[in-house]
Amino acid sequence: MPKKIAPNTPQSLPEIKPKSRSNTPIPSTLQTVKGLPDTVKLYKVPASEFYWVRLYDANWIKRSTRTTNKNDAIAFAKNFYAEWYSNKVNGVSIVKSNKSVTTFIKCAEAVIEENRQQGLRNELSASYVATQQQVIRNYITEFFKDYDIKDVDYAALNTFKTFLYDKDIKPATIA
Repeated sequence: MPKKIAPNTPQSLPEIKPKSRSNTPIPSTLQTVKGLPDTVKLYKVPASEFYWVRLYDANWIKRSTRTTNKNDAIAFAKNFYAEWYSNKVNGVSIVKSNKSVTTFIKCAEAVIEENRQQGLRNELSASYVATQQQVIRNYITEFFKDYDIKDVDYAALNTFKTFLYDKDIKPATIA
């Protein structure tokens, strides 16, 4: 006689456990923090004994609270949200990422280095290289120093143009 298979009841299903080094939230620990938006969550992960906090702003921003005490973790979450909100209003990013962030300064320095190399190969005159370096360092990087390259758009360029006019740069130079 064939072996009878137990029906799929909650008692017969094996418990699904996430990998021990997983950073996926443990569903039973995922909770909102009172007084904060629903996008701010406090939770635990299998890979850490500490509570974690995350909020959604186009992507998940996650931080370890570095505490196992729930009340301390809630206080951390509130401070984290307050810092994020303040920086969001002021246009400053708090996102820490393993991905390379390309700041405008990095790009400007790369242009300066490329110009210098072309000058050494006599593809550009020394005076042109010096002038370009001065313009980039004195005006462009002064204005765009806090910009990520992906944040430079029409509005930023238009504001930069106004910045140059305020510095009494001649319109022929700006255009």
